[in-house]
Amino acid sequence: MTPEFISRRVCTMPSEQPASAESASPPTGGNRRRHPGRSPALVVSVSFVAGILVDSVVGIHWFRWLSATLVLAVTTGALLRIGRNRSTTVAVLALWFCLGGARHHQFWSVRPASEVSLIEVIDGRPVSLTARIATRPSIRPRSRRAADEVQSRTELTTCLLECRSIVTSAGRCRISGLVRLSVTGHLAGRTVGDTVHVHGRIFLPAKPRNPGEFDSASYLRRKGALCMMHTNHPDAVGLVRSAARWRPGRLIGEVRQQAEYVLARYLDDDALPTALALLLGNRDLMTDDVRNSFARSGTMHLLAISGLHVGILAGCLLAVCRVLAVPRRGTLLTVVSGIAAYTLITDARPSVVRATILITVALFSRSWHRTTSFVNTLAVAVLLILLWNPSDLFDTGAQLSFLAVAAIGWIRSASDPRPLPDPLVTDIRERILSSGLRLTLRSYGVMAAIALFTCPLIAHSFNLVSPVGLLINVLLIPVVAIILWSGYALLFAGFFTPWFAPILGSIFTAGHGAVSCLVDACAALRLGHIYIPTLPAWWLNGYYVFLAAGIVLAPGRARVLRPLNVVLAWTATGLMVALLPDGNRGLRCTFLDVGHGCSALIRTPAGRNLLVDAGSLSAGSRAQRAVQSTLWSYGEARIDVAIITHADADHFNGIARLLETVPTGVILVADTFPDVTQPGVRQVLDAATRHAVRINTIGAEDQIEIDPAVHIHVLHPPRNLSREADDPETDNELCIVLLIEFANRSVLLTGDIEGRGLHRLLATPPRKADIMLAAHHGSPAANTPALATWAAPDRIVVSADHVDSEPVLQQRYGAWACVLSTARHGAITFEVSSDGVIAETRHCENQNDAM
Repeated sequence: MTPEFISRRVCTMPSEQPASAESASPPTGGNRRRHPGRSPALVVSVSFVAGILVDSVVGIHWFRWLSATLVLAVTTGALLRIGRNRSTTVAVLALWFCLGGARHHQFWSVRPASEVSLIEVIDGRPVSLTARIATRPSIRPRSRRAADEVQSRTELTTCLLECRSIVTSAGRCRISGLVRLSVTGHLAGRTVGDTVHVHGRIFLPAKPRNPGEFDSASYLRRKGALCMMHTNHPDAVGLVRSAARWRPGRLIGEVRQQAEYVLARYLDDDALPTALALLLGNRDLMTDDVRNSFARSGTMHLLAISGLHVGILAGCLLAVCRVLAVPRRGTLLTVVSGIAAYTLITDARPSVVRATILITVALFSRSWHRTTSFVNTLAVAVLLILLWNPSDLFDTGAQLSFLAVAAIGWIRSASDPRPLPDPLVTDIRERILSSGLRLTLRSYGVMAAIALFTCPLIAHSFNLVSPVGLLINVLLIPVVAIILWSGYALLFAGFFTPWFAPILGSIFTAGHGAVSCLVDACAALRLGHIYIPTLPAWWLNGYYVFLAAGIVLAPGRARVLRPLNVVLAWTATGLMVALLPDGNRGLRCTFLDVGHGCSALIRTPAGRNLLVDAGSLSAGSRAQRAVQSTLWSYGEARIDVAIITHADADHFNGIARLLETVPTGVILVADTFPDVTQPGVRQVLDAATRHAVRINTIGAEDQIEIDPAVHIHVLHPPRNLSREADDPETDNELCIVLLIEFANRSVLLTGDIEGRGLHRLLATPPRKADIMLAAHHGSPAANTPALATWAAPDRIVVSADHVDSEPVLQQRYGAWACVLSTARHGAITFEVSSDGVIAETRHCENQNDAM
């Protein structure tokens, strides 16, 4: 978001010569709009973006891009020489198209022979790496929600390293490229520019292991890093040489570190994480609860350094310069240098760079009494950012930033150009009310335009729609402006006038408290936000194509109504397509990869969703993300029945978090589960109560009625089975065992059944299983020969973080059985058609086999 002064009419200096009567007389029709200026940079940037898109899809060879660029450059020069204007324009646009494709291919695909990702030891073996720290080390603190964590999590430090050399068993060799380093613990005393020697394991980043999961490999590649390195202790990162003090990276790092010290000294523990995010873009200390509150209230953009922050800083500097009567040139130099330094300190994110370019151009144009085209300036900003890093075109944050500022420019160009105060109103109170009402209406109009441009992308990327954000953002921005002004002043005072810093810290803390209360209240509104399935890519692309066409082609007063009509028509089309009957009438069973844990998502032919367990030994949040991302990627937004097989945390510690994002009908548990003395059980019960989710108990011989075509039998444990005081059965022995039957095929979910529970199960009549979840994560002790004979499964799935038990299971279940593991294959999906044919999909291998 840009400050208001960018879009104001530029004031001109009075001419020394008297104006002619023609120029002095006002034009007829006071409300007539000026014809918009030409924007040559717009078509150039569109051509450049088109080249990037083509290369990202087709991947044309580097030599072909260069050859086409050279030919077009020669052609353009020849056409200019003979004066073919139209042909020259076409050739120039084609030249920029090829430049965009060549730049993207060079950034994304071209790697030197010394690139670290090309060496042979990228397989997790220990290596010694000498590198220079390229980015600020980021420290993630311990998890503050330890109730759903099985293993205690320590601090984790991450940064990018610029490789110099590597030592392996084959010797030392020179390498290049970027590596993302993660260190277990707090890596202190290291800054940008330091040369370090790291002992650890280097490997390629993993692809998404569940449907719809975040692609960390692509994210790192957009940063220029193709490999990852991990070490278990900060002592494994030794300092070889400190960066020279004059190096820009070190200077910026020291200034940023001192700014963090100032905030930590004068702010309390509750306000500090928000201050670091608002002022410096550092969200490492923010808890998941705070992030979720801002996201659900539609105010997450306040925590991301963007044009709003840069604009408020520029306005603050302008106000200070005017109060101090700084000359025009000094004011220009102060504001431009201030926002440029702020851009560098906040890691030069695309949104910040964009705002800095727009504000700088606006200030220079005002200083030189020139008018500028907003569209042209925005297109230049796009071009400069993509020339530096063409992959920013696919960064969601950058996309949202440019969409928001485009919405502001569009709505202001189409709105009433009259000034806010009405000179015909003589009463001062009426004048204030009239100005305030008009300002409020315009502000909500701007927010509505931003929502029109950004909501589909937010819904597609984050599966979240927050209507309440449209209401409270207008109210929050003035408060946030005061908070930011006090924060910037606090940083200045902390460096130069420490005696004034406590007062500014108190102002910031008070404003933070008010904002936090409002954000938490809005996030808690039941209808304030809604999580939705992932929008189809075809609908999202069509939305923006039709929106742009409606804006460009709409004449005169239809500049607002035409795009709205187009958007409404396209939205109705998407809803009608979504309501069409699904051609898939089979049973789909997906075993998710949650590490050492268990989670299975079943979709019935009638479109009902059954979740069996959602837990992980590493963290409950991992299971939650796996379930919700898979569910949303399948176009579903609700779980009809959730079953918790037993009270081991690695089977249910993601349930409480999941209830916050996915509506759930009922939770089914065994009679022995509701034991509040067990860790995490009370958390699930409280979450179910908070979200009005019923909890019922089930036992052997019960049937779960979820779909008439699917029969779900509960095989274990028996009803009213109590724990004996002298020799109680374990949770594993009391585990729920399910048999799902459809089209003469069966799926057996054994959970962690073992011991006396397993003997009790095997005493019942045998159950032939086509697909079976290996008992107790593939433990040989639980997967006994008796169980192999009793179930005789054709396909066995091991839900674990290792593959050690696969050879034993293969021998035990027989050579004809297929043993699969989520550790090796990622999520594994079986689709059973109505005629009993089973199709298997291994997510990490993208292989389909019909049997």
